[in-house]
Amino acid sequence: MVKWFVQFVLPLSLAGLGLGLVALLGWWLRPPAPPPVVPRTPLAELEIDTPPGLSREAFLKQVQAAAGLPDALDLRDDSQVERLRKAFKAHPWVRLVADLHWSQGRPRLELDLRRAVLLVQAWGHPVDGEGVLLPKLPQELASALIVDASQRPAPSGRLGQRCPEIRDLAQLAARLPPRAEFRGARLSHDRDYATLQGSTANGPFRLRWPVGQENHLVHLPALSGFAWEIRGDQTPLRQPLRP
Repeated sequence: MVKWFVQFVLPLSLAGLGLGLVALLGWWLRPPAPPPVVPRTPLAELEIDTPPGLSREAFLKQVQAAAGLPDALDLRDDSQVERLRKAFKAHPWVRLVADLHWSQGRPRLELDLRRAVLLVQAWGHPVDGEGVLLPKLPQELASALIVDASQRPAPSGRLGQRCPEIRDLAQLAARLPPRAEFRGARLSHDRDYATLQGSTANGPFRLRWPVGQENHLVHLPALSGFAWEIRGDQTPLRQPLRP
């Protein structure tokens, strides 16, 4: 019995132990596994709305350069999504950034963009209805805005910041109805009254009305060639206006 154990069982046990040691040594000496590949989404695939005068590609490049974003992000990581949201929120044209969602397999970031309502001629820049200073617009877009033609010092705020000195006039411009005659018209106001002067192919016009009653401007007939004055709820006064 002992002879059989020595001749057969012991050699097999030793062989198995040796194989086990070889396998264990191989496991210890194996090269480390490569890190898992994290799927990243190129910024170029991000769907967004764009400000006036900017292509989607140009807008993305501006945001990426200002925030130092990489070319791709892991959009499954909440911290990287928040980094993306903060990068867009810092752009002067962006008022609010909503959550990221996926549409037809592509990421989309919903943006609430500012709307230019007034071109401050002394600054060469538009502002939105809150008096926030916005980047310059192409000439064809800037010429369609209502204009503040008054002499002003440099703006008190930087791009994307409110300028209190223009806020009241910007709020007034934002309340004006969207009439084609108002494109490029000059807006001013004193303590109680606002004045809008412009010109169309049919001649110049001038409007004067109490601040806060811009709704009366919606239903006025053809403006060209006349000076209109609105006094409270009275019938608007109209006088011929010579060029």
